[in-house]
Amino acid sequence: MSKHITLLSVVLAAQLLLVAVVNLTGEDYETFKAEDLLLSIDTQTVDGIRMEDGTDSVVLHRQEGQWRLPEHGNSPANSHRVELLLNSLAGLKKGWPVAKTRGAAQRFNVDEKQFKQKLILLSGGHTEVILYFGSSPGFRKVYVRQGHEEEVFAVEFDTSTMAVKTEDWIDKEILILKEDDVEPADEGN
Repeated sequence: MSKHITLLSVVLAAQLLLVAVVNLTGEDYETFKAEDLLLSIDTQTVDGIRMEDGTDSVVLHRQEGQWRLPEHGNSPANSHRVELLLNSLAGLKKGWPVAKTRGAAQRFNVDEKQFKQKLILLSGGHTEVILYFGSSPGFRKVYVRQGHEEEVFAVEFDTSTMAVKTEDWIDKEILILKEDDVEPADEGN
């Protein structure tokens, strides 16, 4: 029995030595972390946004520092929501491409003709970026492809921030009456 304990102790010591050597001299095998930004655009220069899903679409336009809905009587848009969207887009980090072929773009629903959502950012009336958002590989993740590139990336992004219904972008704060704005009713009639 003593012979087996000695043998097992030597094997354990060898394993511990091997673990120490691998950890001290080996390469860093951490999981890949995306660091490169997907978009290289200054969101402050963006003055137009178009979003569509194949059936519905919405257009937002910045006029004199205020976001508006030009196709809805130039109504004010919820600027806070627009800025949240732009900041989310500016923070998208791309990792390794998950695909690079036209067939893969169709499979992941990020093709020009077959997409879940399409987003166009405009600056000075010119198209700066076209993004095709496709199917989802996981919770709050989505496949995305830039219009001029072949690579498809899986990014962390909540596509619910890109609603394509005009009602979702109207600034509802302008509809709230303040107590000071309401005139008392004439009760003497």
